[in-house]
Parts: sequence; C-alpha cells; structure tokens
Amino acid sequence: MELDIVLLPPKRLCEKIGQSMLNLAKYCKFWFVVDNRKLKPHISLLHLKASQKNLSLIFQATQKMAFKYSSIKFSKPHFHKGRKFLTIGFSIPSSLYRLHKSIIKNISILRNGTVNLPFGRKTAKQKRYIKNYGVGNIFEFFVPHITLGWLRKEKEMQEVFVELNKIKLKEFMADRLAVTQVNRRHQVIKVLKEFKLK
Repeated sequence: MELDIVLLPPKRLCEKIGQSMLNLAKYCKFWFVVDNRKLKPHISLLHLKASQKNLSLIFQATQKMAFKYSSIKFSKPHFHKGRKFLTIGFSIPSSLYRLHKSIIKNISILRNGTVNLPFGRKTAKQKRYIKNYGVGNIFEFFVPHITLGWLRKEKEMQEVFVELNKIKLKEFMADRLAVTQVNRRHQVIKVLKEFKLK
C-alpha cells in the first residue's frame, strides 16, 4: 500500500478548502478536487510504499516524531496554479524542513518498495534518493503545498484561478501529524492514525 506521512491543516481550513473546491467543480471539469470528503487536504512530508506488517512500526515512529516537534506556523498562504494543478503555497518555516528530514531518517527505513515521485524525468540525484529512500521529491526537491485539484482543461485555469483568489486565506498552525493512505494520484483518501504535535 502507498502511504503518506502528512501534516493536516486545521479542521476549519479543511472545511473551507473542501467547500470552495466543490463550488468550483459545479461549473468546471476536474479530474479530481480535494473536497475534504473523499480526498483530504494535507501537506505531504514523505510518500512511501509499505507492507501491512510494518504499519504498527510506522505508527510508532510517527508518534515519536509528534512527541519531539511543536506545532508549525504557516504564514503568507496563497493560491498557486500550474498548468492544470491548483495548490496552496506558503512561506516555508525552517521547522518544517527539520520535521521532514527527521521523518525521512526515521521512517523511510520501514518502506517496502519505491514511489514514482516526482513525476516525469528525474535528475541523477532524485534517482539516487529513490534508491536510498524510496522516493525522489525529498530534501532539496521537497516543495510543501496543499493540493486543491487537477483541471481537465488547461484553458479554464485562468477563470478558476480568479474565482479562487476571491477566497481569503489566513496564516494557520498545523498541529496534527498523520499516517495516511493515498490513491494512485497520491491524494489522501484515508487518515489511518493521527498524532498531536507537542
């Protein structure tokens, strides 16, 4: 199974994201939207393939990380658009990088296989990271964000982006570290275990 160790945004922000994306999906076609129902808003820290037998060890390792790290403040949240992807970006606190590195060190050793991330061509270093840690979008290739959706038609992006920017975003604290299950598009479909940061 593919897992993702994530930070969960505050519940109120998750509800706001879900409702906003469902509203946009009424008049634009998406491959998927993060609706806070089937797909959960999250900030990915480490994707990994894992066997069922290692789940309890992954839970224990994640819980240890939660005991060590404090809540993380995300400032200057803003909407961001790719060709077809919509995300929320933010100023990246140094405490997030420290947590990310600690999770890689303590949890990637429990993996069973590799995850094909990032998409597309990979650098020699990313290939090395996949071999050593099971995934390539880590360390200097780590770009934390909250995925919102993936449009079917690129030409609708500008209209959707204008609508999205009418929504006010405020800085937020993330205090929930979770082990989650993801689908083939690497989106969270289920929170398996959640731990409060200290």
